[in-house]
Amino acid sequence: MITFFLDTVLAFVQLFPMDPDSRFYLVYIWYVLLAIKVPILIQLLVRNYKKTSEAIVVSLGALVATFFGIADVITDVMTGKNAYLTQYGILTFLFTGVLAIALQSARTRRELRNLNESLEMLVTLRTQELHKQYKLLHDDLVMAAGLQSKLIPPMEFNHKTLSVASVFMPMEKIGGDYFDYYIHEDGSISFLLCDVLGHGIAAALIASMLKVNFLEIAPKGKDPAKFLSELNLKMLPVVEKNYITAVASHFDLERSVMKYSVMGHPSPYSMNVVSNSLAPLGGRGPIMGWKKDVLVESFSRELKSGDRFFFYTDGITESQSKNRELYGELRLREQLSAGLILSPFELNEKIKKDIRNFAFRLSDDVTYFTIDIK
Repeated sequence: MITFFLDTVLAFVQLFPMDPDSRFYLVYIWYVLLAIKVPILIQLLVRNYKKTSEAIVVSLGALVATFFGIADVITDVMTGKNAYLTQYGILTFLFTGVLAIALQSARTRRELRNLNESLEMLVTLRTQELHKQYKLLHDDLVMAAGLQSKLIPPMEFNHKTLSVASVFMPMEKIGGDYFDYYIHEDGSISFLLCDVLGHGIAAALIASMLKVNFLEIAPKGKDPAKFLSELNLKMLPVVEKNYITAVASHFDLERSVMKYSVMGHPSPYSMNVVSNSLAPLGGRGPIMGWKKDVLVESFSRELKSGDRFFFYTDGITESQSKNRELYGELRLREQLSAGLILSPFELNEKIKKDIRNFAFRLSDDVTYFTIDIK
């Protein structure tokens, strides 16, 4: 710091006008300061010898420049002539600076290349690990889908004057929709259709709990309202954010009466092939799993020959096209109206094909079933 300060003062004094002899003496003073820098540079060289090659090159260049300057002074004193060795020393110092920059750049590129190779290797390893985890998850989902297909078997059967066909299209390999039926000892039959909020593994687990509770509650009674109220109490402790909508129905084929109750679920459609009629059944009700004390209403209607009932989840109407247009109730009604002369299975397949042609991808699980009364 002292030599730098003295160099600065010397340079500042040179700015003022003075006679040639005085200026010549100032040059000698600069030479003395240059000689002082020699041990400092040697110490710097020793300190950086075990460090980077750039530091060694720059230190050597500075040392050469210093020795050239001292040699220039000695030559000038002994012969009276300036050999201009100082200039060559400065050029050497500049050259070593450029060389140090080149070495630094080469080392940086080498380190960057090594880093890229390490990063590529790490990415490869991570990718292999992700593929492995994905395969494990995929295998688990396939197994879960197989188990769910056994929990929710397709309803394709005839019972007395009743004919049933169903469709289950989960958004992922497993879904949160659930349907089931139970045939009572007197020949009447109960149906349940539930839609768990969300989809995937969490919703599928809740659907499996619905299955267990359905098998327990269904044999006890035939009233859909009481059935849904008891199911609500069973599911309340295990449901947090995954609320459930449900519709339960009971078909008494001997008395030709159908009863149904709804909890936050889309009301089923009622049709008749003979009268060519189509209308949604009334009723919505509270959402299942929301609170303990709920009022569930029960509705009934007389069964006639040619009646058809269509139960569905909102995955149908909420299916979206590429332009984010909803499938909607209107398209569903058009399909139901146009398919009155078709069998339940043919109608379901027609609706499935229309949804797949319309929807860019499923935004929710799609589940529905059709019941015909002969």
